[in-house]
Amino acid sequence: MLTAMQVCPVNKDTLERAMTLNYKDFEDAIQLVCALEQNVNMIVTRNLDDFSDADMKIISPVELIAILEG
Repeated sequence: MLTAMQVCPVNKDTLERAMTLNYKDFEDAIQLVCALEQNVNMIVTRNLDDFSDADMKIISPVELIAILEG
């Protein structure tokens, strides 16, 4: 499964940019910034509400399975 996914690097700049988002959950902010920096197509999460203002596609694991199954 990891061959179909991309793991994004995290560095000081990523963390500083994430802090500017003022997300309730800092880890969500890091995920979003990493995804934006790496031009990722989407974030897959069970916490859709945490990304309600994200400027990218956010889907649930169930939605990902439906996409993969075609």
